[in-house]
Amino acid sequence: VFGALSLSQLTVDPYSGGCFGATFFVLAGATFLFGCCQRSRSSFVATSLAVACKFIRTNFMLYFVGLLMVAVAYCYTLCWTLAEFGIYYHLQPSVPNSTRVVVYIVLFAMWIWSMEVCRKVTVVTTSGTGAEWWFSQGLREPTFMAFLRAVTYDFGPICFGALWIAPMQVFNARYLFKYAFTYVGIYGYGFLPAGRKVQSLFVNE
Repeated sequence: VFGALSLSQLTVDPYSGGCFGATFFVLAGATFLFGCCQRSRSSFVATSLAVACKFIRTNFMLYFVGLLMVAVAYCYTLCWTLAEFGIYYHLQPSVPNSTRVVVYIVLFAMWIWSMEVCRKVTVVTTSGTGAEWWFSQGLREPTFMAFLRAVTYDFGPICFGALWIAPMQVFNARYLFKYAFTYVGIYGYGFLPAGRKVQSLFVNE
């Protein structure tokens, strides 16, 4: 592609086409070198994609879990919006502006927290389904069992972890928290033990 572009430009204007062609040939060479450097990882990536595709095809109920959590998030957002308007129109004029600001900030923080809980329920369900699918091939409906654990036994760690996601992003600990939810879904750890397991994994590996 780069060569064809440079040759077409060369036929129009030899001088500018030469500069244009040299630039594109350099880009083509850089792309080729990058491909050669990444060739050792291609087999790993291909195997990972094959396993992921097989996992998704086998556990199609994950789509319904995702849609369910989107519907829950949508309904909660609608209720939250109605509550926000209700508070805005029914606060007494004697209420100080500082109190109003605090109320709005608390409501907004609750909305963010709830949205993160909905997202992490999906993450924990997917992680638990993957663990059941990989280690217990004969288990029927692993998605249902993983979702049931996510909204019961693992719901406390999910809510607690979702509460700390936004503050911890300031300290660049987003990936630590991301994989902590994976440990919650796979092993059923509490959120803090899961975070320690992830930290020790990164340190040791």
